Amino acid sequence: LARDYTLEVSADGKKWDVVADVKENCRRLALHRFPARKIAHLRLTVSRTWGEASARVFEIRCYK
Repeated sequence: LARDYTLEVSADGKKWDVVADVKENCRRLALHRFPARKIAHLRLTVSRTWGEASARVFEIRCYK
């Protein structure tokens, strides 16, 4: 389970905007809402887990 993570979006893959910066997450399902915009890239960076060597992401959904 991802404990701390950042979710970023980009239109061009060069300039990234943070839309979620989560600390101490303890939920398996997380929902993040942010203002609509045109993006081509989404980046999830897990910086800490609850003790596991890695974190697994099974699905990311994006809606407008």
